[in-house]
Amino acid sequence: MSSQSTATGKRPGGPQSGEEHASTLPSEDSKIWQAAVQKYYNELAKGGLKGANIDKDLWKIKSPIELLDEIRALQPQNMGLSRAWIGALQRLEPILLSLNDFVIVTAWALGMNGRVSAVIWGSIRIILNLAQPVMPEILDMLEELRRSLPRFKMYEEMDKSSALANSLSDMYTEIIIFCAKTITFFRNNPNLGKSRNAWSEFNSEFLRTIANLREHSRQIDEEVDTIRLKREAKSAETLEALKQLRIAKSNDDVALPCHVIPYGLNPRFYERELELANLHEVLDPQEELPGLKVMAIHGLGGVGKTQLALNYANTSLEPFDVILWVPAETQIKITQALSSFAKKIGLNLPKEDEPDDDAQAAQKVKDWFNALKASFLVVFDNVDSIDLLLQMWPSNGKGSILITTRSSSVAWKRAATVIHLQSFERNQGLRTLTTLTGITPSNDQEREAAETIVDQLGGLPLAIVQISDFIRDRQYSFSEFLPLYRSSAKRIIAKGEAPSEYNYTIGTVWDLSLQKLSGDARTLQQLLSFLEPDSMGEELLTSKTSGLTEDCYEFLHDELE
Repeated sequence: MSSQSTATGKRPGGPQSGEEHASTLPSEDSKIWQAAVQKYYNELAKGGLKGANIDKDLWKIKSPIELLDEIRALQPQNMGLSRAWIGALQRLEPILLSLNDFVIVTAWALGMNGRVSAVIWGSIRIILNLAQPVMPEILDMLEELRRSLPRFKMYEEMDKSSALANSLSDMYTEIIIFCAKTITFFRNNPNLGKSRNAWSEFNSEFLRTIANLREHSRQIDEEVDTIRLKREAKSAETLEALKQLRIAKSNDDVALPCHVIPYGLNPRFYERELELANLHEVLDPQEELPGLKVMAIHGLGGVGKTQLALNYANTSLEPFDVILWVPAETQIKITQALSSFAKKIGLNLPKEDEPDDDAQAAQKVKDWFNALKASFLVVFDNVDSIDLLLQMWPSNGKGSILITTRSSSVAWKRAATVIHLQSFERNQGLRTLTTLTGITPSNDQEREAAETIVDQLGGLPLAIVQISDFIRDRQYSFSEFLPLYRSSAKRIIAKGEAPSEYNYTIGTVWDLSLQKLSGDARTLQQLLSFLEPDSMGEELLTSKTSGLTEDCYEFLHDELE
């Protein structure tokens, strides 16, 4: 369906929008739609907002063109803000047109008129008004929402079905409920600059919504395909045969084994034999223990989580027919990795007139893994939010999943077995330092200096690797390097280069960790920077007699924090 057809609200052979279609509709509103709108108002009430307070603004906009005209009227007078506003409008227009495709089909399936779309257009108008100046994050969210919608290109001549109407209604309900949550969020958080933790929680809620929308979209696409195939097939047996043939062909066409791992074995991987053995014991395919096996590794940035996962993947080529490595820091990295894998195995080869769609590629990869009869391992590396993995989480019992994350709470959300990867103990660190530098301490003074270097680095593997390179390249002894490090640690760390199998240095990995701290965590980190780093009792901060009476330290005395 083209944008031109949606802008006018007309669809040849299919649903119409607005007043043009109203004359052919029953006078009574759809009960399904009424239930959806009631949930919308209930969500507003949860956020402390009465529906009557927004009804005037909610129902008056009937099309995306009207909405764009309304938004243009909000353009600020300030020249700088005005340019940003124009840029926001340019991004917003294609998003609204795609949403219009969806609401037209939903209204048609439910036997409704333009009131179906009014809830969405009115909600977006209220959200943008509350969020002035419009945050780029809001546009990013709307863009992600647009990408999660089903395609309507082939729906123009489709038949109605109760299953399709229910699937469209479920997706519509999910969208308007999230709109209600967004309205109350901005109404209740007028100054987000001072409450980034609230934004983080809201973003997590959005990611859950997107995961649900993608599942609804998949169901809608499947229902439309079923309707079309039923019309073309001569019998139910033919329909099932076509479905099974399609699944079997996609799996049979892939040459196994298929291993997608970003790096080979690291020759400088040391001191993790016990953890590696634990991974093999839990995750290796075992016929006597069917079911999806899930394990997670969590620990500080630079402690070696990614290196341990890489070593396990590279030493598991024989037991696993398929291995897929997925960088999972962001939604973009995940979808790019899944799209690339889909192309590699021939699942996502778009037609010449059809643009590639990363979101659909991700769903195809998930379906492919679910139908796979061979053993597989999926590694999700550097996960910050478990919600990002839901789009790809397989249910096939022949598979294993390994997660790496800095967060212990993320690790335990999906894994039954978790490794808390710690920094090296002194002897482990000393062996690693001497091996990497190629220097064996020749006397007690050199050994003591080497031990002190390991202690100064906290036994952190990434720091030991980086400092070892510095010592070796400049041909220092341990006793020569130690006073230099004590006086110029910051400059030495800044000169470090990231290992070839890792994207961060010890400086950048900690910068990244600090940037991700919540408001309370950042306040605590800043407070701790003034105190002795070792052997400090927690009660010094949490006791009500600590003298920390400012509002920003209230969380220290909260037993639930």
